[in-house]
Amino acid sequence: MRGLLAAGCLLAAAGEGTRSKEVPEQAYSMAREARDGVAVARSLTYLGMRALNVQDWPSCDRFLREALARWQQLGDREDAFLSASTGVLLGWAGFLQAHYEESALLLTEGLERLRAIGERHASGHVLFHLALTVRARGDLARAVDYLPRGARDMQGFSGPLAA
Repeated sequence: MRGLLAAGCLLAAAGEGTRSKEVPEQAYSMAREARDGVAVARSLTYLGMRALNVQDWPSCDRFLREALARWQQLGDREDAFLSASTGVLLGWAGFLQAHYEESALLLTEGLERLRAIGERHASGHVLFHLALTVRARGDLARAVDYLPRGARDMQGFSGPLAA
């Protein structure tokens, strides 16, 4: 099922709209049939991510909210990074829809969860998203405060995107 989800992400990145939806939907169906709660939560997260990428807001909100609820039921013990990322994705979707209050709450919760598992690089990205969100709410001083914190969190990142 993970392979299907990865394939769905690649198809979405390549702009393969219909196929990028069918592949994670197939993984979701398989996960439900197998009664695999972790795979269901992963599938819903990837379906929500795909919906976010194509700006299908009703589907995005539905998939990510259901995924977040499932991750919370699982207690984040299975895939803490994806669990935290689901809330961040939902927060970013809220920002893109001008739902700034909820967006700030979800991004802050996601940031706390990412920091709890020691995920600094992703935390840096979330701080940049938070800066945009609080700026959109009119709080420039707080937005400016988030930016150097995000840069510090990302300092020393040596992954393939660092260059």
